[in-house]
Amino acid sequence: MSVNINADTTNGLVLTSDTSGELKLQSAGADIATVDSSGITMASGKTISNSGISSFTVHSLEKGTTFTPKSTSTKMYVGVYGALGGTSATNGGGIGGSGFSEKYYSGSLASSYSYSIGAAGTSSGTAGGTTTFDVMSVTGGGGVTGNTGSSGGVGSGGDFNATGGTGGNGNGSSAGGNGGDATRAGNGGNGANQTGSAGGGGGGTGGNNASGTTGGAAATSADASALDLSTILDIYFLEYFIGGGAGSTNNRGGFCAPARVSTSWLSFNDASSIRPVTTNYTARNGQDSGFIMIVEW
Repeated sequence: MSVNINADTTNGLVLTSDTSGELKLQSAGADIATVDSSGITMASGKTISNSGISSFTVHSLEKGTTFTPKSTSTKMYVGVYGALGGTSATNGGGIGGSGFSEKYYSGSLASSYSYSIGAAGTSSGTAGGTTTFDVMSVTGGGGVTGNTGSSGGVGSGGDFNATGGTGGNGNGSSAGGNGGDATRAGNGGNGANQTGSAGGGGGGTGGNNASGTTGGAAATSADASALDLSTILDIYFLEYFIGGGAGSTNNRGGFCAPARVSTSWLSFNDASSIRPVTTNYTARNGQDSGFIMIVEW
């Protein structure tokens, strides 16, 4: 015997009680599932409709020009992360952070979407290229050729857009801190100017600026204007934001807080699989092109 919960077509909810420790879910008297101390067992021929995470497909675009959604997809989330500029300066200004845009698509998706990946700036101090997807556009961060820090990339065209932080100024002997990348937490924090013989701190996330040699703090939540992904995606996901690095005693400016690890989807157990964490100033020198993340379902 078992405790039966039956959705009866004549009498409505019908409960049959006993002390077996087993629970059966029924519809019109037919068994659907049995629950006991070992878990849940579906009745023969019955299944649980899976509309959860396995129905999501996650894409990371770092090259190419056309994205084609699956024919069965009716919704799509797109996050566009901008490219960084490069620097030709030794202990000069800090590089501006990358911009960000995100957009939610629902209903009838297009058969394809055009996009472009902005190239990273070079060691000659060029700006990063513009990264686009459909109506969204994120300009690359400015390049650095002297002691003045460059501006961050600017996102536009999305449901939510944010701007990278500005790099701090150097003096040829000590470097300015890099600007923080824009994320779902909002604008990147500004890098600090060089201080004495030490480099300036790197900007954080969520508009948290560096101060002196101390890097900007990590944001603790998404910006109030950012898309509510828990409502859109209806799944559990992890989201965290990185703080900026400290200016070092060897005159290097602090690294900026990278956007590439701002979000960890269930499809990525380790967010660094999206993009490795940048850990120092020199690693931000013209080595980060634009990036697009897409979730479709």
